[in-house]
Amino acid sequence: MDPSYAVSDFQFRFNLRSDGWTVEQGWYVDDVRIQVGQCVPMAGGLVVGNTYDTNTSLPIAGVMVENEAGFSTHTAATEDEAVDDAFFVLFSPGSLQEFTASMVDYTTEIQSVDVVTGSVVRQDFYLDAGIVTADALGLEATVELGDSTTASFNLMNEGSGEATFKLVETRVALTLWVPKHPNPPLPNLKTWISM
Repeated sequence: MDPSYAVSDFQFRFNLRSDGWTVEQGWYVDDVRIQVGQCVPMAGGLVVGNTYDTNTSLPIAGVMVENEAGFSTHTAATEDEAVDDAFFVLFSPGSLQEFTASMVDYTTEIQSVDVVTGSVVRQDFYLDAGIVTADALGLEATVELGDSTTASFNLMNEGSGEATFKLVETRVALTLWVPKHPNPPLPNLKTWISM
């Protein structure tokens, strides 16, 4: 407050206004205290940077960046063309701090950052991720009705991090080949499944 308010007869007023249509009890005021205090900034500095996908070197927005002191933020897109997207600014106490960058489907990265009080320190994070590929594009099998067959293919992880996969059975449309004979014998009925 302005120093002109420092007078011995300073008063507070509590005023409630309403309209003619609203009828309520009003409000209650209790335990009012006027206290002289001082706002002291915490000793610390800022850590700024970006988060990137190690495989593509592209920015990843939405990554959670946190330090061991309990401060955290998420990377976000920027409007400034001179600053890459997936940018973050995070306050941290001035000392050597462990920073963690994490996001679903990426490997968590941990870096030690020497935060300087009253300064800005840059720390970028590169998150690893798995990229699953398969050589199953030409996978095809022909099966006689009542028989079974096996076809194999390879799954590879071409990414920089761990990868998981799940094989699920799905229903696919069947293409039936039926000879033009009016009453073909069933053993000659063939089925092709295209995936």
